Amino acid sequence: MLIVSKQAVLMFVAVFCSLTLMAAEQQNYPFTLETIKEGNSNSIVARNRGAAAVSVRISLANSRNAAPDRPFPLYAVVPPGSGSISVARIRPAATGASYSFRTQTSWMLGDYHARQSAGAIYRLPYANGLAFHIGQAPGGPLSTHRTPDSEFAVDIGMPERTPVVAARDGIVVYTEASESYGGRHPDLMSRANAVRIQHSDGTIALYAHLAHGGVNVFPGQRVKAGMQI
Repeated sequence: MLIVSKQAVLMFVAVFCSLTLMAAEQQNYPFTLETIKEGNSNSIVARNRGAAAVSVRISLANSRNAAPDRPFPLYAVVPPGSGSISVARIRPAATGASYSFRTQTSWMLGDYHARQSAGAIYRLPYANGLAFHIGQAPGGPLSTHRTPDSEFAVDIGMPERTPVVAARDGIVVYTEASESYGGRHPDLMSRANAVRIQHSDGTIALYAHLAHGGVNVFPGQRVKAGMQI
């Protein structure tokens, strides 16, 4: 059973083409980027063993005599469940001379090309017949949610142990239910229990502020709208 935490606030974020992962989530999500030397060249290799696509941005810094095989900064989408994929190769511009470079990388969950389908419908993320107070939402007064990754967030105040349901059909791509602390301290901002569900159009919904041990779904599981998660 997925239930709201002691804060009694469910944060529901939808219609994002991709969602930035918090620091703790990036540590847990099965995605890596590394540079591997192959003869006189270097390959930048991505491995995505997760259930969702990952969008990456790679730039070069302090390069000397380096010739990449494609323009940088590089934007790429690594498909889910993929093995080792070379996203770029870098060789010396002048053959026989030494070369050097440094990469700067960032990545986020989802395909950055994704856009919400025109006919997409979201149901409320709780059982039919219930009604709760909306703390903040797009178009209204905001106390938080002023960053791009929370632009479409909706805070819903609920009693503790209120079951949460999927707002749209989709595939679970990330879960976290091991966090047991909450509060306003900055150190806790990157730690949250959450579920992320990817829809057929590639957008991802985030259900956050969840209770410790309350998640009842797993990455790769298909869910239907209205299913308790």
